[in-house]
Amino acid sequence: MNYEGDTASATIEPVGMNNATAAGKDATDGVGLANTGILATVWGEVSGVTTDMFGNVMFEIDDGSGTKIKAVDPAFDGTFVTPIDGEYWTLTGPLAVQTDENDNLVRSIVVDTGRKIK
Repeated sequence: MNYEGDTASATIEPVGMNNATAAGKDATDGVGLANTGILATVWGEVSGVTTDMFGNVMFEIDDGSGTKIKAVDPAFDGTFVTPIDGEYWTLTGPLAVQTDENDNLVRSIVVDTGRKIK
């Protein structure tokens, strides 16, 4: 292999994926390869927007597959998304899983960037 240029400044591009394959088999009802921790772009209709006492914005997105992804935009990261229920957004950030009230591992994303698409 021959590397040219400054590879230390190369950027990592996110992988686009639908909600059903996000987190893969790491999620309780997941399919496909485990992919938590990767930088991904997901999209869907926003629902359940809330803000906690620290300013973190939390909501879910559904791409129409019936599989929702919990999204959190931490207040401390310098970005701020302000979705409204019913809007369509695209979100980029690392994929993760969270434990819900029934001890299921559900898909989640920590929002690095978000953009309203509809």
